[in-house]
Amino acid sequence: NDCLAKTPGYSACQVFQIASNAALEDSGSASNAAKKLLELYPDMTIGGAVTGMGYSGAPAANERLTEQLSEAGLPE
Repeated sequence: NDCLAKTPGYSACQVFQIASNAALEDSGSASNAAKKLLELYPDMTIGGAVTGMGYSGAPAANERLTEQLSEAGLPE
């Protein structure tokens, strides 16, 4: 992932890596990415991620993002 290579501590890159892995049905990679995100940002939640990095004006996309982050094990 180019975003992670350039900015490994940037939470948005990690959130969308989780979502991408979940969308590809790679639950192991999604879960590992969620664990890494929580190591850097232990207070990160699904709500915080979607509010801060979600899709403005796109409730269906935010709902899917919420599902993907939940599937990966990010706390609510």
